[in-house]
Amino acid sequence: GAAMPGVSVARRRQEPSVRRLAPRGGARSGRELVRCGVRHRRRQSAASTTPTGSTMGVKALLPLLVVAAGAAAPAATPEPAWVRTVAGALAASTAEIGTIPFDFLKVQLMLQDGDSEGPGPLELLASTLANKGLGPFFKGIEPALLRQCSYQSIRMYLYAPLRRMVSGADPDNTSMAGLIVAGGSAGAIGTLICSPTDLLKVRMQADVDGTRYKNIGDAISQIYRDDGLRGMWRGWSSNTQRAFINNAGELSGYDGTKQLLQRRYAMADGLRLHVLSSLGAGVVASVVTNPIDRAKTLLMAQSSDNAKYSNLASCLWGVIEREGVTGLWRGLPLTYLRSAPWNLLFFVSFEFYRSLLLQLRDVLKGSGKVLVNGVLMPYLARSALLV
Repeated sequence: GAAMPGVSVARRRQEPSVRRLAPRGGARSGRELVRCGVRHRRRQSAASTTPTGSTMGVKALLPLLVVAAGAAAPAATPEPAWVRTVAGALAASTAEIGTIPFDFLKVQLMLQDGDSEGPGPLELLASTLANKGLGPFFKGIEPALLRQCSYQSIRMYLYAPLRRMVSGADPDNTSMAGLIVAGGSAGAIGTLICSPTDLLKVRMQADVDGTRYKNIGDAISQIYRDDGLRGMWRGWSSNTQRAFINNAGELSGYDGTKQLLQRRYAMADGLRLHVLSSLGAGVVASVVTNPIDRAKTLLMAQSSDNAKYSNLASCLWGVIEREGVTGLWRGLPLTYLRSAPWNLLFFVSFEFYRSLLLQLRDVLKGSGKVLVNGVLMPYLARSALLV
């Protein structure tokens, strides 16, 4: 009813909040009305910022949305085992074809068996080229490729899981001892399985004139006829021990050099890093494996009816007795000349084939998604509508 002192009708219409704050029983002063209006507007402002039911629902769903987005995001898929297996076989074949002439010369030097009058590397190279041409340098290429494709596939397949086993949660920071154990074990298992292929290669390389074996099939049949199935694994013990030492030096040398260059010199992952790591691996592998390699060559070259050495220890001791300790490293320059380019070709081409196969996998996976989403699903949808 009665008009409020100091407040016009028009102003009351413009300030409904003030009117509502006025008590029914009487009027208030202008200052009290202003205070009540301020408090009411504060309550309205607080109410406007208080989450409503829908807002609270959205906020409660935010963590779920974040989790769902993370699950929908493409996670880094682990490298499939078949990639390392196929890349290892291809890289080993590439390296073997490029370095088998050095391997032939190395075998010929190691077979001299203490003959101080035997020709040196350059003389052996010149005489072989002059008398027989390039053919002998590629003798044993068939069993060599067969060995590399089988042995390297097994080795590279086993190396990654063995490295994860010995390193725990961080395989990229594996200790040198862990790398030695993982690399040596992977190589020893692969060599034990594929030892007959190595025997075939050594026998065919030792047969320079080609009078003993016509081809790889003839070599297999003769060895099986003379020595039986067990004869195919002649020298497996020394070969496996040599493989453990070689791979312990080779794989650990490659990964160890790679980690060192990346940590100390911040070298980016690329061709330069792969080349330097490969050369480091070649040096380590050549020095530590040459004595075992020579004993393995002597053991595998002998036949069962004319066996001069019974085992690895007797062979090593026989070499030391005739030639001294330095005789264990006969052929070391050629071992490195074969090992360094082999490791260079192998590891560089392995990284290349590995990257290529991973890209191929992604392309095939993407093509599969396009086929399913673009062809198969629309076809099924149209078929469902027709039904």
